[in-house]
Amino acid sequence: MRKRVCLDAGPVQLHYLRNPPEKVEALFRDIIDGSVDTIIPETILIEAFKHLCVSGGKEYASDVINSIYLDGKVQIVPLNRLLVISAGKLKCQHRNVLSYNDCILIAVALKERATVHTTEKEWPKITHLDVVKYTF
Repeated sequence: MRKRVCLDAGPVQLHYLRNPPEKVEALFRDIIDGSVDTIIPETILIEAFKHLCVSGGKEYASDVINSIYLDGKVQIVPLNRLLVISAGKLKCQHRNVLSYNDCILIAVALKERATVHTTEKEWPKITHLDVVKYTF
């Protein structure tokens, strides 16, 4: 079975920096060459836009987000009723630790059986969730 990757905003932001970490670049080489199936919750793109806007301006952030939508390398996952309920349960259970976007990301990753790629440092242990963490 092909590896499935679920992207958080952190690795997206790191990829578009001037000198991204090699580990992030290796991940994005795999995404670009199609050797991994990659998904991202649509709400995560809002967070990515904000980080890219702060570091490079509105036009830059717009260009990056538009390219993610248009290039077809990443499947963008919209919210639906089941994801809202799943993410809501995670938020209720881990309300002091996880953000709403974290809960959405985790719900999508669990549903899709994908490994989360994130820069988050402190997450609780969640059954069946595989996580790869990046530092910068």
